[in-house]
Amino acid sequence: MSVSGVAGFWSYSHDDDERDGHGLLRLAARIRDEFALVTGESLTLFVDRNDITWGDEWRRRIDTALAETTFFIPIITPLYFKRDECRRELVSFVGQAESLGAIELVMPILYVDVPELAEDGTDEVRALIARMQYVDWRKLRLSAEDSPEYRQGVNSLAAKLAEVGNRYEHSESQQLLGAQDESDQEGLLDLLAPLEDKFPQWLEILDDAEAADRQLDAIIDPYNDRLKKLGPTPASGPLLNHIRSVVRDVEPIVRRILEDTKNFSTSCIELDPLVLRILRKLEFFSEPIPIITRGLNPIEVAARRIEEYDKEFSYSEYISAYAKYKGLSKDLARLMRLVEAVARYRNDATSLVTNWHEEIQKYMKPPGHAATPDTRK
Repeated sequence: MSVSGVAGFWSYSHDDDERDGHGLLRLAARIRDEFALVTGESLTLFVDRNDITWGDEWRRRIDTALAETTFFIPIITPLYFKRDECRRELVSFVGQAESLGAIELVMPILYVDVPELAEDGTDEVRALIARMQYVDWRKLRLSAEDSPEYRQGVNSLAAKLAEVGNRYEHSESQQLLGAQDESDQEGLLDLLAPLEDKFPQWLEILDDAEAADRQLDAIIDPYNDRLKKLGPTPASGPLLNHIRSVVRDVEPIVRRILEDTKNFSTSCIELDPLVLRILRKLEFFSEPIPIITRGLNPIEVAARRIEEYDKEFSYSEYISAYAKYKGLSKDLARLMRLVEAVARYRNDATSLVTNWHEEIQKYMKPPGHAATPDTRK
C-alpha cells in the first residue's frame, strides 16, 4: 500500500469534545497513529479550526479542487447540526467532492444517536450524512479505549482511509497520464444548460422567502413598540399576555419563512456540485464569454439580493427585544427555536451563494484586464 501526502479535516463541535472528556481528540490521535503504523506514511489531521493552519490549509485545498488527497471527517452528533461552522464546512466540502466524483473522501463518524437522520429528512444537511456510508461509532465510544473492540474500530477506520486514499491517488495519477479522453469531458455549455433550467424555480423560492420576511417585519415592528411602552421591568401578567399575542401572530409567518428558507437552502446544496464544475472550467478562459456570463447571471442576482436584504432586515433585530424573556415563556422559547432554525438554513445558503459570486467575479475580472461592465442592471 502506497499512500503519501494524505491529510484530513477533523470537523467536530468543541462542546461535544469537552462533554466527552476530550474523547473526540483522543480518537483523532489514535487514528493518525494507526494510519502511520499500517501504511508507514503520515496522516496530517487538522483538528482545530481556530488554528490559522486549519484555515489556510482548508482554503488552499478547497481552492485547488482537492488536488491533493484530502479527507473530511465530520463527527456526527445532534449538536453538530446546530453549529454554523460545522454545517458550513460539511456543505462546502461535500459540494466540492461531489463535483469531482470523489464523495468517498467524506467519511462521517456517527458518534451518538441523531434525531431525524434520514435520507428524506427535512434538513438537507442531515440528509447528506444519511445518504453516505458513515462509520457507526455509537457503541464503540462506550468501550474502553484500550479494549480489543475499540482498537479494532480504530484500525478499521485507519485502513479505510488508507484504502480510499490509495484508490483516489491512483485515479488522479491515471488522469494526469491522460487516461481520461478530453473528448469525453463536458464543455461549459453542456454543464450550463441543465443549470439554466433550474435557475427560475430557484429564484422563485428566494422570492417567496423574501416576501414572507417583509410580512414578518410589518407585524413585529408594532409589537416591539408596544413592548417598549410596558417599561424596562413590566409586570408579569401584561408581559405574558403581550408575548402570547406576539407568538400567536408571528409564529405562523416564521414557520412559513422556515419552510421557504429550508427549500432555498436545499436548492443551493443541490446546485452546488453543478455550479462548482462550471466555475472550475472558467479558470481556463482568459476572457469572459458573454453567453456564459448571461447564463450565470441568476447567481449574481441572488447574491446581490441577499447582500442588500441582509443590510435591511435581520432576524436578530426582529426578535432581539424578546431574547431576554426566552427562558420565561414556553411559547416564546418555541418561537425562538424556529427563528434559530431559520438562521441556520439562511447561513447554509448564503455561504454557498457568496462563494459562487466571488468565483464568478474572479472570472469577470481576469488578472491584467479591465473590469467587465456590469450588465446586470
